Amino acid sequence: MKRGLRTPVPGAMLAVVCYVACISGSIAIAAESTKSIVTNGDFQKWTGGTPDDWNVDIGAKNGADEPTSQLVRLNDPGLSLVGDASTTAWHILGQEVPVRAGGTYTLEFQALSKGVQRQGHQFDNCYVGVMCFDAAGKKIDMTLKDLSRISRWTKQRLDFRVPDNAAKTKVLIFLSKTGTLSVKGLRILEATPGRPFEVLVDSLKDDYSFTALKGIDWDDLAARYRDKAESADTIDGFADAIRGMLAELEDLHVWIELPDGRRVSSYSSRYRGNFNRQAVERQLDACQRFGRVGVTGRTKEGFGVAAILGLPPGDDNLYSQLIDAMTAMSDAPGFIVDLRSNSGGAEPRARQIAGLFADKRYLYARSKIRSGPNADDFRESRARHIEPATSKPFTRPVVCLIGPGCVSSGEGFALMMKAMDHVTMVGQPTRGASGNPHPVTLPNGVKVWFSRWVSMEPDGTSIEGRGIQPDVTVEHTGEGDPTFDKAVEILREKTGFGSAVPVQ
Repeated sequence: MKRGLRTPVPGAMLAVVCYVACISGSIAIAAESTKSIVTNGDFQKWTGGTPDDWNVDIGAKNGADEPTSQLVRLNDPGLSLVGDASTTAWHILGQEVPVRAGGTYTLEFQALSKGVQRQGHQFDNCYVGVMCFDAAGKKIDMTLKDLSRISRWTKQRLDFRVPDNAAKTKVLIFLSKTGTLSVKGLRILEATPGRPFEVLVDSLKDDYSFTALKGIDWDDLAARYRDKAESADTIDGFADAIRGMLAELEDLHVWIELPDGRRVSSYSSRYRGNFNRQAVERQLDACQRFGRVGVTGRTKEGFGVAAILGLPPGDDNLYSQLIDAMTAMSDAPGFIVDLRSNSGGAEPRARQIAGLFADKRYLYARSKIRSGPNADDFRESRARHIEPATSKPFTRPVVCLIGPGCVSSGEGFALMMKAMDHVTMVGQPTRGASGNPHPVTLPNGVKVWFSRWVSMEPDGTSIEGRGIQPDVTVEHTGEGDPTFDKAVEILREKTGFGSAVPVQ
């Protein structure tokens, strides 16, 4: 998701929000003062075509320096950012605001968007929000409201807590795709700490991605936990109260982060694994281990094997070693990629590995993000592609092993493999849990992470609660590893290796 932008401008820090710019919540809290700390937030004063006290810069480019998006003054008063398919450089408005580290604030404004859609290589941004930076200028927090689907003037509200180590905070207005974003009456008020339970419920109502899919009635659910949450006199007591409510979502991508850094899970799902790692490794020659990332080796027939156990971020050297080991088996007649115990992590790492098998650009998945007040309001789906990672990809027969131990970004990996023409999916359905979680920070300092997107197969079928289906289903019964044995059998049939007369 990270994309290089021109620096030094606020937009240089915005690329991480290309499809996660939906971190918001409505907080029922009373302002201590009605005086806004934003200067010219009503956009009444303009000089030379730009609003006074606002910095106007280029926040993203998907081509040349021109043509740029338009900045239009409204008579209301207010402003609009406007772009179309020919726009290649996109304006961003920013203003540093004098907030207090550790303080709680409310950002209020009115917004309207028309015809907003992502075209071509445009960046997926249409928002008003706040970003906080430390003394070194590193972004440490962001609270953004996606405005892609606000078809009439609507009051908007964002509530945010400034991190204790924040040295600078900016309010931002940004559009980087086709359409019009209009904003007026923007102000920021310092607020007294509110009721964190209501903050959480309002944020879940606005942004939880599976409200419609799971048929959640937030009013009913909240009513059953409100008294316990609001009567809690400690952070741990509050966390215990909301944990019960969050557990009812049955979502692996929902958890609580306490102010001291402790993580409290709300839900765990049990599954019966369809793999026997020891039985597989006993069949492999030249077996190599690469920490938590994977294991490689060859079968007696000469088929390459790579079991990708997880996709932990970082450790470039470990991934390089794994990829080198897989590339060294490019002479194999067939290949087995085992994802049955892949617990997820960084999906870009999956693209790095799966790209070794991609002979062309494949559409492997789509995703969509909540964008609007209704449970079925979503931004247009974003296509996710896998690209060749080498000039000599492995295009001989491949079997990809999957099962319920494959979850989250591991399922993204499985979708990459499934998209390729020469890959056969074998095993059992994956777990069906991929939510791309992001947090809401409550007034008491508790963060609650929850699912923000719906991950889908290329035809738009959601994988949540369903998983990715294999081409060949294998029951995990008996001794050894019948799923791995089936993979070897399929490769023998497709390649002839291991039979009496190998296919050349």
